[in-house]
Amino acid sequence: MASGSNESGGSDGSPAKAAKPSSSAASGSGEQRMAWSEPCPLSRTWCLFEAFCAVERGGGLELALAEDLLTGFLLELKRSGHEAVDRLLALVSIERSDCSLQVDKECLLLAVRQGVTAGPLNSLVIGAVRQWAMDAVLQVIAREQDEVARADYKAVIAKMFEAQGRFAQAETLLSKCLALRRNLLPPEHIDTLSCMNSLALLQQKMGQYGAAEALYEQCLGLQRTKLGPEHPDSLATMNNLATILSKKGDLASAEAAFMSCLELRKARLGYDHPDTLTTMCNLGAFYQNKGRFAKAEAIHRECIELRRDKLGPEHPHTLDSMSNLAALYDSKDLPAKAEPLHVQCLEARRRKLGPDHPSTLASMSMLAALYQKTGQDAKAEALYVQCLESRRAKLGPSHLSSLGALSSLALFYGHSGDYAKAEALLLECGHLLQAQHGPEHPATLGNCLNLAALHAKQGNFAKAELLYQSCVEDHRAALGADHPSTLASMNNLAALCQKKGDFAQ
Repeated sequence: MASGSNESGGSDGSPAKAAKPSSSAASGSGEQRMAWSEPCPLSRTWCLFEAFCAVERGGGLELALAEDLLTGFLLELKRSGHEAVDRLLALVSIERSDCSLQVDKECLLLAVRQGVTAGPLNSLVIGAVRQWAMDAVLQVIAREQDEVARADYKAVIAKMFEAQGRFAQAETLLSKCLALRRNLLPPEHIDTLSCMNSLALLQQKMGQYGAAEALYEQCLGLQRTKLGPEHPDSLATMNNLATILSKKGDLASAEAAFMSCLELRKARLGYDHPDTLTTMCNLGAFYQNKGRFAKAEAIHRECIELRRDKLGPEHPHTLDSMSNLAALYDSKDLPAKAEPLHVQCLEARRRKLGPDHPSTLASMSMLAALYQKTGQDAKAEALYVQCLESRRAKLGPSHLSSLGALSSLALFYGHSGDYAKAEALLLECGHLLQAQHGPEHPATLGNCLNLAALHAKQGNFAKAELLYQSCVEDHRAALGADHPSTLASMNNLAALCQKKGDFAQ
């Protein structure tokens, strides 16, 4: 790993500059030749500390990969999207780093904590590694002559933007990639269809359900013609389409699509195939959201057993099903059944995935919510704060997951009566959501509802009414007049008017 010098800087007091990476073996320069798939320096205490010092002083950070290793990394990025980068980032944690001498690690941790907390150190190094990866891909795009290959690497950049929560930039790039592939390749080419699916998934995350549905339907039609209705790719798109129909509130169509997809996957792939079980889990979640708890519970239990037998008791997919069952018990207000499942799931995810993995943090957040519900406020607050700090360190403050954690902590303070803290956090969350994801994103609309409910709880009915009215209008514009979320916003406004005695409104 090449970084800026750990000296105090140049003789003129200027910041230390980042060294250029070498494509040769490690030399006296301090650079280390390493395989990108086994990046030892990213897990070493001294390396992380030196990288942090360089980046903080205005230098850069690059991974010193030989040409063949860099080519392998870029090909893996092209194949897996941002997953190759995620594997690098998962190693960055000065608290979990390795050091030959424990006394050195303790001294460095003390130095870090006296200047900054460990979270900003990890976050700064993670950001630098992300930037190095993005620069490496951009360099390839700049020298690549083949237009199709350029589109492939632009799609990689889009995936990296998406992983950072920079959805608008990702959508712009993916839209350009799709247009380019449609011009250069047949409409049913696998790369064109893959880009359509990627763009639809992104639009789904952005709350653009109508645009996502149209793309899924177009993609599914082409896949059925080219590959057949029972091809795994066709079934994957059908599963995604069912999910978007559910989010749009078209519950009858969503259920029919889930059922059709499940039966086809059972027939084509087998009862216990991972893709079959994914659709089964989605169907269970669908029934849970509809309040059909008996059906949902039966499906979740079946998924746990099948995944446990097929994949093992601590496989991430098995733990996902266990978490789904715990969430069902939360919905049914059965904390005695939910808590042991949440605890077991959190401990297993910490062991298998690490303490900062998104799934681990999701378990942490769910357990915090249960503690809040059962009056264990000290435990709840500690978990909410830990979850927020971890997500900000790994993803940055504006990432949707970080903002979800911020919102959860705000709602906790509102629940416990600390209204000033709750309002401040909700306002911060709303500002970041507006700036990063736009006024019509579902998370932005949800934050507006939460702020309105907080004002109503404090008896500030005038403020609450203005916010609820704004929420109804924004939901109508974003999702349509008949969407369940729009109707829920109208119901909240009606309940407030009733509380005020304004029965006519």
